[in-house]
Parts: sequence; C-alpha cells; structure tokens
Amino acid sequence: MEAAAEALGSEELTEAAAERTAKALEDAQKELSAALTISGKVTGRGVAVAGAEVYLVTPGDTADEPLQNVQTDTNGQYILFQVRPGDYEVHVDPGMDYLLHKRSVKVEEKQVRENVELTYIRALREEREKVMVMISSRQINDGNYTPESWDKLDKAMKLALVLLNDLNTVQGEVESALAGLRAALDGLVLDRSMLDDAIKEAEAMERQDYTAASWDLMQSAIARAKAGNNAALGLEDMLALMKLLRETEENLVNLRGLRQ
Repeated sequence: MEAAAEALGSEELTEAAAERTAKALEDAQKELSAALTISGKVTGRGVAVAGAEVYLVTPGDTADEPLQNVQTDTNGQYILFQVRPGDYEVHVDPGMDYLLHKRSVKVEEKQVRENVELTYIRALREEREKVMVMISSRQINDGNYTPESWDKLDKAMKLALVLLNDLNTVQGEVESALAGLRAALDGLVLDRSMLDDAIKEAEAMERQDYTAASWDLMQSAIARAKAGNNAALGLEDMLALMKLLRETEENLVNLRGLRQ
C-alpha cells in the first residue's frame, strides 16, 4: 500500500481520491433514487389506531430485528421510506387487545420514481414528520388554534401523505405541497377565546369580598392579560397569562374568612 502511494505523485493521489469520492456520491444518489415507500393505515373495529407499532422485515424474520420500525400517526397511517426493490413483510402490532397483523409486500424496480427529484420528496417528508412530532409532543394542537387555520394545516398534511405515496406525482405538485404545508404551519392563528374567557371571569369578581392588597394584585394581573391579548400573542405567552390569572385568583384573600 505504501509503495503504491509512493509511486503516485501527490497531485495524482488527490485526483484519484476525488474520482473515488465522485463515484461514491454517484452510487449513493442511484441508491436513493431507487428507494420507494410502503404505506398503509391501521384500523381496529373500523376505527383508526394511533401509535401502533409497524415493522418492516425480511420474509421469515421477526420484528425483533426489523429493517425499519415506525408508529402510526393520529389517523392510523404510516409510511416506510427508502425501501429497496424486493420482497418484504410488514408486521403491525396495534397494541391493546388487537392481534398481530402481517402482510407480504413486493416492491418492484419499475415502481422507481423518475419524475421527481428526491430532494423535494425528502423535504416534504421531513416537513410532514416535523409537524407530526409537534402535534404528538403537544407543541401544537387543534384546541389552541382557530378551526379555519387548523383545517388548512390538516388538509396540507393529508395532501403531503397522498403525494408521498403516489408514484405518479410530478415535481410541481410536490413543490407546491411543500410550500403549502409550510405556509399552513406558519399561518396557524391562535384562538384567544380561552384568554378572553379567563379575563371576563376575573373581571366578574366583587371587590368588596377580598382584601385590598390581594385585590390590587388581581387587577394588576387582569391589566397584564389585557395588554398582552393582541394579534402578536404567542401560545406560550397566552398560557402564561392564563396561569397568572388563575394563580392570582387562587391567592385572593377572602374577607369573610378573616372575619370568622
């Protein structure tokens, strides 16, 4: 090996390394370009099963050492990405009292997606997965945003899933879906009605029932909540203001208790 290196000049050695790198990148791109997806929906008694474990395995193997392992989303749907042509089994464990389900899947070479650049497919997949993580971790949920804006996000998520599974999808559709999904996420409109209700509830209390000091703290909290309740209000800030109102109300000192 050392003799071979000495036989080559440093410039030739660099060129040889560059050629090997270029070849490796080309092979990797071909590998990715031939990758496909397997998808499905898990239901139990006609109802979508969220959080079901889905395993991709080689026929005859068990789910102990799967090729891939994912969970179904809130709609019971799953996607297994970058699957090479070949024969596979999909094992589904819905949990609870459902039985383990298995199905055979054949992925054929002719299914390779040729009309869409993989970078756009990957970007759409990653954006959808990001939103799924935000929903499952409760960073965002439908109860905190207006129905109209949440409906747009829901439709964008469903469209992304359809396009990711459609081998006839064209690149323009994928780019449009990606832009639409990002716009829907950025366009979520906070539903401030919960804060409005908390402020109204606080304002409905009677001053004569509480000590002056604790009442003044309550009024200060109401003023802060009103000042922050505007179009620029974010979810964390709204929850913080609601917590402030709740805790200040809990700390009100009732005069009736003092008189007793």
